[in-house]
Amino acid sequence: MYRKNVDYATEVVAAVNENADKDHFDHGTDEFRHLSEDDVAKMVKAYDYKDRTGLGMVFIVEGLHKEAKKASIWVAYVNMGTKELLLAKQIEGKAGGFGFRNYWAKSYFNGLREVKDNFGKWKKGK
Repeated sequence: MYRKNVDYATEVVAAVNENADKDHFDHGTDEFRHLSEDDVAKMVKAYDYKDRTGLGMVFIVEGLHKEAKKASIWVAYVNMGTKELLLAKQIEGKAGGFGFRNYWAKSYFNGLREVKDNFGKWKKGK
């Protein structure tokens, strides 16, 4: 999980994000979590990694639940050279803060804490 150098490549997902359904707000809990690991594998295969190789990490927002005040996010680790999904975990991050952007950005921050706390177990297959 820890790297000395991290190359951020938001342009890899920019084109996909432009075409995404903008209504991420779910009003029912049955709609909040709807992706499978197979869905995530198909999504990461569709990205153009622009000749990058090595390990990539992608966050895929599955839904934002206003009433529950949390976001459902898939964390996907991918071999960018082969587009193979190496590990995918669904996490939830509690939202919070002032303003629309900061409110939902907090869910990423809290989700990253979950990744940090659990990555070792995930890596071992638990």
